[in-house]
Amino acid sequence: MKNILLTGLSSLFTLLCFAQATDNPLKNPQDQLVDTLVRAAFTRGEAVGMVVGLIKNGQVSIYSYGETVKGNNILPNEKTVYEIGSVSKTFTGTLLALQVIRGKIKLDDPIGKYLPDSVPQPVFDGVPVTMVSLSNHSSGFPRLATNMFKDAVDIRNPYAQFTNDNLFHFVKNLKLQRKAGDKYEYSNVGTGLLGVLLARNAKTTYAALLEREITLPLQMKDTKVQLTESMKSRFIQGYTKELQLQGPWDFQDIAGMGGIRSTMHDMLIYARANMSKQPTVLEKAMVLTHQQTFSGANIVGLNWLLFSKDGKNWVTHTGQTGGYHSFIAVEPESGTAIVVLSNISAENRVGTALMLRPW
Repeated sequence: MKNILLTGLSSLFTLLCFAQATDNPLKNPQDQLVDTLVRAAFTRGEAVGMVVGLIKNGQVSIYSYGETVKGNNILPNEKTVYEIGSVSKTFTGTLLALQVIRGKIKLDDPIGKYLPDSVPQPVFDGVPVTMVSLSNHSSGFPRLATNMFKDAVDIRNPYAQFTNDNLFHFVKNLKLQRKAGDKYEYSNVGTGLLGVLLARNAKTTYAALLEREITLPLQMKDTKVQLTESMKSRFIQGYTKELQLQGPWDFQDIAGMGGIRSTMHDMLIYARANMSKQPTVLEKAMVLTHQQTFSGANIVGLNWLLFSKDGKNWVTHTGQTGGYHSFIAVEPESGTAIVVLSNISAENRVGTALMLRPW
C-alpha cells in the first residue's frame, strides 16, 4: 500500500511539474494538436511563456501557455510583447520590395550605389555584391561582422553599441571569399546592412522607415524597434535555454537583422497582410517578397525562406535572441498562417510541427 501511495504521489508530482496554465479550450482536433505540441515543448524545457496564433479558413485562434515570469502564474496573451529576432528580416525584405516597386531601387543594384562614398563596393572576381544578394543570403558576407564582439561592451547585449560606423568599417575591410549569388550562407550582418542602406536611401532611420511603411499602415501599434512605455509594461521576461534571466537585446542602426519587438496580435495582422489579395502597394510588395530569388541549400525570396509540402507553398522564418524565440509561416493560397512566440532562447519546434502536419 505504501509503495502504491508513493507511486501515486510521484505521478501526481510529475503531472504538476509538466502541467502548464493555458486558455486552450481543448474543444476540437486543432486545439488538441496545439496542446500536445506545446506541452511537449514545455517538457523539453523549451518554453516558459508561449503564445501560439493560427489563421485557418478565416478563423483566428490564439493559445496562451505558461507564465510571463517563472513562478508568477500570469499567463501571457495576445498583447504580451516579445522580441521576434530574425523574423525582423522579413520586414526588411518588405521594405526592400516597397522601394523596388516604387522605382527607388533595383534588386540587382550593386550595394556601392547606396554605401557612403568612403566605403568601396565589395567585389569578388569582378562580381559585385547586390541588394538582392544581401536579402537572399548569397552575398558572401559572413554570419556576423568580424568586429562585432571586439566593439561590443556587453556580450549579453551584443548589438547595443554596434553603430553604422562599426558596420561600415567592417564592410570597408571585408575580404570576400566567393562571388555573390554563388552560395547560400545565412548572414545577420548582411541583412543588417540591407536595412541600413534602405534607410539611407529613404533619408531616415530603420525604425522610422518600418513605422512609416509597414506598421502604421497596418495599424501594428505594438511593433517597434524601441519599446514604448505601454510596451515596456507588457514586455515578457526573457530566459536563456538554461533558464537564466536574460535582458533584452538592444539595437542601434542594424535593427533590420533582428531588432523588432512585437505581439501576437500584431504578428497575426502581419501574417494576414502577407496573404492579402488587395491591390495596395504594401500588399504588392509582400507578394514580391514571396518570389524566389535564390535556389540552393535553401530556396529564398526576399528574406523569406520558401518551403513546399503536400501542395502547399509556405513562406517562413524563425527568430532567436538572447532570451526569446519566434516562428512565422504563411501559406497565402489557402489563407493559412502560424505564429509562435516564446520567451526562452531555444527552438521549440511547435511552429514547424504545425506546418508539417494537417490540422
